[in-house]
Amino acid sequence: MRRFTIAKRIKVTNPAGTCLTFNVQGRKGYGLSGMATRSGEATGVPDIEAYIAPVERDTNGVLVVDGSTSVTGIVRQPIVITIRHGVAVTIAGGSDAQSIRSILLKTRSRGSFYVGEFGVGLNPLAHIRGAIIEDEGVLGTAHVALGDNTKIGGKNNARTHIDFVFKTPHLQLDGETVLRGRRLRI
Repeated sequence: MRRFTIAKRIKVTNPAGTCLTFNVQGRKGYGLSGMATRSGEATGVPDIEAYIAPVERDTNGVLVVDGSTSVTGIVRQPIVITIRHGVAVTIAGGSDAQSIRSILLKTRSRGSFYVGEFGVGLNPLAHIRGAIIEDEGVLGTAHVALGDNTKIGGKNNARTHIDFVFKTPHLQLDGETVLRGRRLRI
């Protein structure tokens, strides 16, 4: 969380073809520990992750989803999302990509196509199973969400928030590698 908060730029790549850059300057990093320790506190179990809301209109590149999504479960064929100026301009792939496009178009909200979140999984005991509460927490994965981010410090108010999990990220914060595959380097 602290490293995300002090970072200005995030770059993430993976062997499947993901190559994204995010501006996160001035945004606060958040985390889920998988444990509620105070009365009234809630958390997702077994989700352990760090995440941040990128600056709107300043994410660019290609996201190749080879893990799962929060609405279709485990992907059957990789979903390729091209992002320009923070907006998903193309969503290609098989039936999962078609379902995602349909859901987003039905919202009739441009905000549903904006990048709302970037996060990394930190739970070494979790596995991708098609249940997003575990999938996005798997150590050795990262995720990007399209849609609403107002509850995590962003300014994009949208009708949806769809998470996309991808495997084996190489994560750099301001040019420093902090995660490669399943190994944290901080």
